[in-house]
Amino acid sequence: ADLLICNDSGPMHMAAALGTLTLSFFGPGDARVFRPWGVHHKIIERDLCRYRPCFDNCRFDQNYCLTKLLPTEVWPEILQQFHDWVSQGKLSQGILRRSEVQIGGSVP
Repeated sequence: ADLLICNDSGPMHMAAALGTLTLSFFGPGDARVFRPWGVHHKIIERDLCRYRPCFDNCRFDQNYCLTKLLPTEVWPEILQQFHDWVSQGKLSQGILRRSEVQIGGSVP
């Protein structure tokens, strides 16, 4: 794969070890501690919960730090990263055409 989009997980670290670009969403974990090694990775992390990072010891019935992270809020950041990687020659321009799909009805 040229790119892996995932949460903070084992596949993220395997992709990073293989030199694959990663776009990773961090919720209960702390990107300062668990981010993939290397320079070809984009981390998306928001402090949507005052208890974050809780390292999987969430005090709620769901990880709001991920479930409240709405696609419409992060899409501009994702799209900008795609543009950056294309301009750096790390991704094919085809990713931009495919990324023009509407997310939640409002894509820039």
